Parts: sequence; structure tokens; C-alpha cells
Amino acid sequence: MKVWLICVLVLGLGCSKSAPSSDNTSASISADASGRPPMRTRDLATFGEDDTEALKITDIVYQVRGVANAQMVITPAGNVLIDTGLPQQAGRMVEQMKAVNDGPITHLVVSHAHADHYGAYDSWVDDDTQIIAHAEFPEVQEQLYELFPFQMPRNRMFFPGHVPPLPRMALGLAKKMYPVIDADVLVDDTYSFEVGGVQFEVIATPGAEGPDSVSVWLPQHKILFTGDLFGHMFPMWPNITTIRGERHRFMMPYVESLNRVLELEPEIIVPSHYYPVADKEEIREGVTRIRDAVLYVHDAVVEGINEVKNVYTLMPVSYTHILSHETLGSIS
Repeated sequence: MKVWLICVLVLGLGCSKSAPSSDNTSASISADASGRPPMRTRDLATFGEDDTEALKITDIVYQVRGVANAQMVITPAGNVLIDTGLPQQAGRMVEQMKAVNDGPITHLVVSHAHADHYGAYDSWVDDDTQIIAHAEFPEVQEQLYELFPFQMPRNRMFFPGHVPPLPRMALGLAKKMYPVIDADVLVDDTYSFEVGGVQFEVIATPGAEGPDSVSVWLPQHKILFTGDLFGHMFPMWPNITTIRGERHRFMMPYVESLNRVLELEPEIIVPSHYYPVADKEEIREGVTRIRDAVLYVHDAVVEGINEVKNVYTLMPVSYTHILSHETLGSIS
């Protein structure tokens, strides 16, 4: 059995248990140092609902928040949007962003093929907007579209307020409403462009949310838009496997993506869930902890396979290490 599959089994079976009850989540640890409010995964469903305006991150970067956030970089020659949020939240989010700047959106960068990150695209863009995504995006989008009837009821477990309780027979019809987009530019590794004097680099960062993840780097400003590269909050153990069921996610490409982030040395990261982080040292430390935790589990599984240990023998070791304060503090 391949290493990645053993790792998925170890983590999937281990995380299917109830995690120890604790208020000492990674989010609350960060809040002590940075002042960001404590967050838990369950808060994602209502995040941003009470916002009355866009969040100003820098003079040119704004964010509107929901189940997934949308980020906009403002330039004199037009604006660049990173992710769109959900269709059912688009009205509020677009209105809040237009109150800041209603200039044309020249580019939309889609961080990956989950619908909460691109599903509201038609509320934001026009025919002149260039859509940019990873080269693997079309394949992942197609697979998620085909599995819509299977995955949607499982998504409802997490987002009951956003996913209607459709009977099985209606899911096939609902599938026809699933958002599908065609990107104008597909990125294998790096794609650079400039708008209004602002330099943009779209960088392939495959890993925790699949093989089609990209991040957006503003080298002049040391800002990195990370999509779901870091999961739902920062730092946390990555979503190597999902409860709802999705294609496997390789661990070592994720480690390479984390090393790439460390090489950039961002001073601000802007994820597409929850809050931005504007502390260079906190970012470096958090990314390093995630990387080291993933490497530990990967290496332990490889060693265990070579010693002919089965998944149930390996699982307690890996699961305990993830929960320990040596790595990420706790699992989210």
C-alpha cells in the first residue's frame, strides 16, 4: 500500500475519534499573542454575517467575509479579486466591497475548485475579467461536479444553514445548478502579471486542499493570499483527508508548498477563511510547525511500513503527536 494511503488511513481513522475536549485550540493560542478572537471550525458557518463593511487590511487590500472570504487588491487601473465567497452570500459581500471601490475587476484568481471559493464569480466579474486558476483546476472541478449528489448531504453536516435538506431524488436536479467556470489562464508553477503598478505572482501551492491550490504573492508589499493552504484557521493540522470524502491529498507536495511560503518570508498572510495574520515571526513559526508536524507523521508512517506495522499500530503514535504541543498545540 502506498505511503500516502497509509498516511490518510492513519489520520482518517485517528481523527474519526473524538478529540480531547480542550479550550486550548490553535486559534485561542494565537489570540493570546495577536488579539484575534478565538475561533473554532464550527464558527465558520456564521463567520462575517454581522459585518457591515469590508475589512481594511492595508491601503490597497480589503476583505469581505463569509463562509469563505473574498479579497480585493485596489489599483488605479482596476482591481484584482482573490476568491468570491458563496453565491448565497454574494449580495452582501459585493455591496460591501463596492462601497470601498466599485472599479472594474480586471482579474479573478481562484485559489482552488471548492465552490465556496469561486461559486459567486458571476456576481463579481464581467466579460473582460481574466480568470486565473491552477492547471489541475478543471479536473478537480469536474470530479466535484460528478460527485455532487454524494457529497452535498455530507456538506450539510457542517453548513446546515447554507445547504438545503434535499431528498436524494432531487440532488440530481440540483447538480445542474452547481457553479462551473472556465479559467482563461491555467498555472502550472508561477504566473506573473501587473495591474496599475502592482505586481502579482500566482504561485502553485498544492497540498492540504488538493492538487489545484494556488496562492497570490504581492512581492512589493510582502503579502501572500493563501486560499485554504492553511486549512480553516492558522496554524492547524492540514486537511489531508476529509470526512465528506474527497480525492486523496499528497503530503510531500504540501511540505514543498510550505517550504515555498517560508522562502517568500511574507509579512502578512490573507487566508480565505477567518482572519489575516500580520506578524512575520508568527507566520514563520506557524508554517514551520505545520511543516514539521506533517513531516513527522509522514516519516513515522514510512518507518512503520518498513517495520511491517499495520495502520492500527501506527495510528496512536501519529494521532498523539498531532495533538501534542510539540507541533500544533491541538487539532481543529
